[in-house]
Amino acid sequence: SRHAEIAAELAIDRYQPLYEVDDNEDETVLWEIWLAGFERAMAMRLAAWEKLLKRKQESIAQESAFLLMDLLDIGMASEPPDDAGALKLAADAPGLIPELAGNLYRAHVVASAAVPIRVESVGRNAC
Repeated sequence: SRHAEIAAELAIDRYQPLYEVDDNEDETVLWEIWLAGFERAMAMRLAAWEKLLKRKQESIAQESAFLLMDLLDIGMASEPPDDAGALKLAADAPGLIPELAGNLYRAHVVASAAVPIRVESVGRNAC
């Protein structure tokens, strides 16, 4: 049922990931856990992700995937980032992730719609 909820939220551009919250540290949003799960899901369809990332023509979907990978590197590092850009990206992550996921979803919908469906016509006397 969560899959259906996510698909519905993505379809109307209202996706909100379910993040863990650290009760001990001033209720910090633990976006890194969500991203680790996303990485595991990516691994299930690695060929499709590699195809997107290796495209020569840049796209919003490709840029979104690279940003998610940057966030993954930041989130899985043993030390907090030391440069201002990475610190800002980490701080913006909880709000940025839904936007990036939406970009990837819209690209998937467009790509799926672009694939023609072949239907063989059957004559009326065919058995």
